[in-house]
This record gives sequence, structure tokens and C-alpha cells, in this order.
Amino acid sequence: GVIGASMCPNIPNNFPYCEYITDMIPPTRLWGETYYAVNYAQPQDMTGHDVAMYLMISSVPNQVIHRYDYETGDHVEAILGPAFDKYFIEESGPNKFYSTAPFLLVEYMNSESYPDNVNGNGNPSEVVIPAQENFAKTALFLTPSSLGTQSPYDMYANIIVRVTDEDNVTYDGRPITNYTHQQIDGIYEIYIVPHMGGGQAHLITSDSGVGVYVYGYGNESFSWGASSKVGTSISSDTTPPIATVSPQCF
Repeated sequence: GVIGASMCPNIPNNFPYCEYITDMIPPTRLWGETYYAVNYAQPQDMTGHDVAMYLMISSVPNQVIHRYDYETGDHVEAILGPAFDKYFIEESGPNKFYSTAPFLLVEYMNSESYPDNVNGNGNPSEVVIPAQENFAKTALFLTPSSLGTQSPYDMYANIIVRVTDEDNVTYDGRPITNYTHQQIDGIYEIYIVPHMGGGQAHLITSDSGVGVYVYGYGNESFSWGASSKVGTSISSDTTPPIATVSPQCF
């Protein structure tokens, strides 16, 4: 396994506050041609904070990557150079990113003071977005608990659901339609499960496959993808992580 990380970046670099960002880099055989993503949840009155930074890494020379959103339609998002070239872009709302060849898509949480020096939700974290080709019929994820001076996380799950399958998707045995959703391209939509409890396992089931990524806000922020075809087969890991802060952190 290969892990990419940075100790304490501001995102963007001139807006505090910094935080570590880290994630496992998936092998290129698991890169996909289609991704769905939405910005991290922010308070409704924080105008301008509902944006996220995205990184795209190509797999072939001169790769063209498109972006589609429900309000403005299709766009050419990027034309990259050599294979494994990179491109950063900031976008808001729910989006579909796609290409005719596989690529990697990573989403970054901005520093809480961006863009107006008024603190919103979160500090930098990153998540490798699950490719549509890797969606699984079941997804299991674990939410962290907190110890010591680490404040409890305010946690969310972004769940990417096929529109024609939404009546068959459940979150912990309850219909996913109990939660709010955002439209994208008429094929998939994104449901947001807010304010999840800590130290718990959550199971999502579907008939056609879902993509899931999870994030939370506390003294620090985190984001990670739920288990999918990227995960270990028949994993027996059911122990939630525990976040502990010591005074040396600050």
C-alpha cells in the first residue's frame, strides 16, 4: 500500500487553519472513468463555503476530463498533458466527472476560514472518491469515537445512489429516501446523512451499487471512503477508530 500525505497544509495555502491530510492511493487498476461527488456539508448561512478542491490525475497522454452538473450541463473540465499529469480545480455542488480513460479523483476539504476569513465547518482533509465502476451493493463504514480533549465529531455520509434504485437502498435498515438528496445527471443522485453518532458501524445496502464517503468536523477534520471493491474481501474489521488529542498536538 502507498499512502500520500502532508503534515499541515492550508487549503488554499493562504487561508488558515492547517491540518494533516492523508489517504491510501489506490492502484491504477482501480481507477475509474466516472465519478460523482459533492462538496462537504456547510452551514446554510455560510455563503461561499460550499466549495471543495479536487485533484485529477490522468492515466493516458492528453486526457480530456469532463464535468457535468444539473444546473449548467456538460463542460470540458481539464485537458491534461502526459500520462499521470495532475490538475486542481475548485467546484461547488454535486458534480459528475468523467472521461474515456481511467483517472484518479481526490476531494480536499478547505481550511475553515476560506474564502472570507469567517470560520465555517472543517479543516483540511482528503478523500479518494470511489469510482462508479467500483460501486458495491453493500457498503460498511465505521465512525470514530473521541477521547480526552478531542471534541465529538459532527459526522456526515455522502451516499451516491442510482435514481432508479433509490427505493431499494437502505441506511442501517431504513430507507435512504428519509434523507435529503441532490440531483446530478438523472442517472445518479447524492444523499447526505447528517450528524451520525460516533463509535458505530453503519451498513448501506442496494440492488445496483452505491458509492460512499464519510467525513466529520471536530478539533480536527477527517474524511475517508467506505468499503467497496477497493476494500479487503470478507474483511472482519468491525472496530471503529478512536481519536485522542494530547496537549502536545497544539
